[in-house]
Amino acid sequence: MADPYSSPAPSTMQSTPSHTTTANKDYLSKLPPEILHKILILLPYPIHYPRKIKSKEWLDERLENPTRQLLKWNSNAKDCKVLDLVYQLSNDIDGEAISARDYTVHVRYINPIGFSSVFPESQISPRIAQYLKSLEEEEERIMGIELDRLPPGYLERFQNKWDLVLRCFHVELYRQVIWHIAEPILEQLRGLRIPLSDIDRYLEVVGRFESLEQVTFILDEPFDFDAKRVAHRPMHPEWVSIRRKGRDSDGKVQGQWTGEERKAEAMRKVVEFVREHVRLFGDRLTKATCKDGYFWPDAPQSFPEDIQVEILASIPPTPKLKSLSHSERPLVKAHPKTIDFCWVESIDLSWFGKPVCEGLSNDWVLPRCRRLKSLSTPPLGSDTFKWAVQEKRDLDSIVSCSTTSTADMSNQEGRPAYIEYGLVPLERIEIKEGRSRPLCDEEVNDIAIAFSQTITSLRIEGERRTWSADTTPLRHFHFGRGWVDMLAVTELHLYMQESDHRVVLDRELLAHCPNITSIKIKDRTRDYDFSEIVPCLPTYLPRLRELDLCGWSALTFDPETLSLTPGLRNLTIGTVTSNWRIAFIPPITELYRSFGILEETEEEEGVEENGERIVRPRWTWDWYLPMLEYLYLLGEFAYLFQFKMLTGCPQLWCLTLDIRTNDYNGHPRVITEADLSIAGAGETRERIVVEGVRCLSLRGNWVVDSESILSQFLVDMFPNVTDLKTQGGGNGGGVFQSLGLGSMMSIIRNNPNHKWQEVQTELEEPRRQEVLDHGLCKPEWEEENLDFETVEMLDVRVLFRDGNEAIDENFLRVLKVLDFERDVPWAVADDAPAYSPMQVPWVV
Repeated sequence: MADPYSSPAPSTMQSTPSHTTTANKDYLSKLPPEILHKILILLPYPIHYPRKIKSKEWLDERLENPTRQLLKWNSNAKDCKVLDLVYQLSNDIDGEAISARDYTVHVRYINPIGFSSVFPESQISPRIAQYLKSLEEEEERIMGIELDRLPPGYLERFQNKWDLVLRCFHVELYRQVIWHIAEPILEQLRGLRIPLSDIDRYLEVVGRFESLEQVTFILDEPFDFDAKRVAHRPMHPEWVSIRRKGRDSDGKVQGQWTGEERKAEAMRKVVEFVREHVRLFGDRLTKATCKDGYFWPDAPQSFPEDIQVEILASIPPTPKLKSLSHSERPLVKAHPKTIDFCWVESIDLSWFGKPVCEGLSNDWVLPRCRRLKSLSTPPLGSDTFKWAVQEKRDLDSIVSCSTTSTADMSNQEGRPAYIEYGLVPLERIEIKEGRSRPLCDEEVNDIAIAFSQTITSLRIEGERRTWSADTTPLRHFHFGRGWVDMLAVTELHLYMQESDHRVVLDRELLAHCPNITSIKIKDRTRDYDFSEIVPCLPTYLPRLRELDLCGWSALTFDPETLSLTPGLRNLTIGTVTSNWRIAFIPPITELYRSFGILEETEEEEGVEENGERIVRPRWTWDWYLPMLEYLYLLGEFAYLFQFKMLTGCPQLWCLTLDIRTNDYNGHPRVITEADLSIAGAGETRERIVVEGVRCLSLRGNWVVDSESILSQFLVDMFPNVTDLKTQGGGNGGGVFQSLGLGSMMSIIRNNPNHKWQEVQTELEEPRRQEVLDHGLCKPEWEEENLDFETVEMLDVRVLFRDGNEAIDENFLRVLKVLDFERDVPWAVADDAPAYSPMQVPWVV
């Protein structure tokens, strides 16, 4: 059916410009007709522009002109003081042409966007500022806002009257632009946003909205305010008289409604608008929504749900509801018996906050969402997905039965939903544990079984409590029991944040996911008994790209799987304590014994084994991982790491080894000559050279006793490392700790071919004399005092520790000096007089 209000496109219209100018800037003429006709998005404030219009020609000097051109067609707009000030409707602007084409005939939707509670004061022009300054003298009303009707305590939120005037101006501009563009063309509008503060004007002309299909009501007036949201401030003197004027002994405005009463009256008018439109135009209106307001800082406004339900009950329900979230709750509540859930494809977790209404529980809704593909929810209980498990078993039984087919079943009356529609094709599920109900592993296992044919992503996240006692009993979450092959799954993320939660994987779990690409399984396991470790089975995972195991999943992982993951790119494995940064490493003798490693020192000292020896799968460190780019090992895995593994990782560019523990004196890991080479032909040994690594991070008590070994390790083994991070952590130590700053500077300065960019150390920032002795310089010294004709600066930043962290601002530069002897004001020892001439000792 043709649009009765349509008109020829701008390109076909005959026009005679009403203004003759030197530069014809008819902005709207540059827009294609489909934009004008279908999605004209207008903004009240000049700095914004339609998101779907990206033409640079249109977005040049005056972004307010499209709105201005449309306002020009309403002769009443210039009578509005705010609009006339902002858009200069009474004046002509140099270089602008207001076309004789009436572009308003193309407008169907007015959808102001981009409003922010942070007002851009810097955008206020001098002429507008002058007008607003005059409003500061007002004591009762500012642009239609009666000050004594603001919520109690809200005036005090503003430091002065100017801030309040700016806010009132912003809100007034918003509603006036919408009204003055919409008013001449109400009959042709299909979509409109109505500010609630202006509801009376729209209610008076509801009979003109004969084409309206979509309407959104926006809360732009501050009815509610929680004074606890802002810090208490003494009342500004300007507000005292306003607050005292016309109030009774309880502080209530005499003869006026409270904020609650005014809001209730506004809500009543919204309902009246919708009902009157339905009475006049039947089912023409198909969508009515309520948008919470964020116009007033620290005072967000929200529509009561019962009002939204009342509005939606007056219009037809959405025929094919595709999603369920918090915003759809009123719609379902308004039409509980007519909503067809079979079209729902996604459900958001906020939907499950509470049952929608009596007789419409979550257990009733889920089985009816036959097209459901995405589900994000808190835990729903151990029995929530039993129906799905039973459906799959029944269908498998029917398919395996030779006497009955699904075709026969489909001809029967009262046939099950899984016969008529098929199994629910759930692909993505995310469960986030909340306070309402604890996570249950049985629920997760049911999901994996019921939707095994379609599920691609399974994400489980446990809640992090603010506090838990050390005596809290350990909770085991068993995942993988009864799982069947899931050929479609590509993501498996299980994330437990509490130290008393342990993720226990079935030995065959990974075997059921042969096409998986990302595995992230984490918990905070720290103290454990080796006898409880039951290793998972090695699994061939040819498509695996990311493996991130932390806690119990790392301890039970069989490293033989690494030889079966040719496409692995990111590998993170380890154990951590409650703060996710400090690792747990068992006593070394127990650790070696768990892997069947018996050291000679243990035998010499006569250490006896207690009970049966526990032998875990051995980490051989000889896997070939041709695609591995990122390797991050923590705790015992970093401690046992052998550098020979790097020879099988030609693409590796980032290596992090973290052995930080809470034991200050424990678990030092000494880097020796043997770590730098591997066995070659016969009795010879070959140096390990890892050319691809650019980022190297050693955290914890790594010890190097010789500067020669340290140089071989950092420079010869990793010739292309640009970023080096060493951090002693909670147990002191660090590769530079024993050798000191001199060794570090010697390695940096004496290897000019090594392209260092940043070295972050565990050392504290040196004193000025040390800075002088080792040729270091702060950036401000470099700019102010150095003669660049005689001083060369190396392209490396050295960061020193500030407390337990090396911060980015706390760095020095490294100088390379060429016959440099001069007065250097910055190179002064702590006890030397300022500007004393000194001989710089480091000359290259």
